[in-house]
Amino acid sequence: MPRAKVKPKHQRDYKVSDSREQDLEGLYELAKFVLESKSINLKYKKETLDWILWKVTEIDGKENTRYRSEQALITNEKINHEHVVTKRFLVEKLIEFPDMYKEILESAIACIVTEDEHKNKLSKVKNLEGWERYKNAEVDVIDMANGRKVNLEQLISQQKSILDKLNCK
Repeated sequence: MPRAKVKPKHQRDYKVSDSREQDLEGLYELAKFVLESKSINLKYKKETLDWILWKVTEIDGKENTRYRSEQALITNEKINHEHVVTKRFLVEKLIEFPDMYKEILESAIACIVTEDEHKNKLSKVKNLEGWERYKNAEVDVIDMANGRKVNLEQLISQQKSILDKLNCK
């Protein structure tokens, strides 16, 4: 009898990690410690915050993200764990607004996209952050929590308040 073909991890159902909340709290605490520390130089603060952002977006698993591009779900192409709001922007804002560390970390969201979408669409969108980049790059996104295509306008609207606070256009 032929074996059932196993789906790639990024095409499997989304499952929230059992330790999600506890792990996030630990990462928030670590970020606060790093930001408040007087003995950690700026270079190492930025490197550590970059690592923390990776861990926040991988909280349920590197390929087990809530958001995935429609294309990533139907292809066997190489994929990319894409930061919806770029890490560079978030690290800069964490340094600039350390008291807002929790809000900033909460805005760290990943979306699995194809390598082609990452290289040839999203990375070419300059001067935009968040879901606005996806809209501009014409990348369709599925919310794996409900299996439906997302309304990017709605996600942009939800994200707008934090990005406005951080002076992002």
